[in-house]
Amino acid sequence: MWVFRSPEERERWAAKTKAGARSFGLIVFVVVSAGAIIALGAGISTRPQLAGAGGPPMGWGIALLTGLALGAAAGREAWKWQINGDRARTVCPACGTQAEHNEGLACTCGGAFVKASDMRWEDEPETSDE
Repeated sequence: MWVFRSPEERERWAAKTKAGARSFGLIVFVVVSAGAIIALGAGISTRPQLAGAGGPPMGWGIALLTGLALGAAAGREAWKWQINGDRARTVCPACGTQAEHNEGLACTCGGAFVKASDMRWEDEPETSDE
């Protein structure tokens, strides 16, 4: 059955959600940055006018900066997407129906949707037939 979380449980849930979103954003940052650096660097290094003559290839510097900028933007968007998705989840405590972006609206069972972050599932105690 669905029960309301205590304020301490809500704080722990928020910290755990932020940590998960941060990890997801970091993974996206690393993957996008690496892909952009490799792709741009390989493409730029084939152009002699951008590759630099005699010194370190200027093209790789451009690829590095561009890849890091793209990775940072993608990581930030992924972080926001994850956080907003976790905050948008709702549940009807009466019937257990889950949805998104409908906090406070009525459910078909007659209950009302509340934020899933405010609720937790608790197994009903087993009754013994002894």
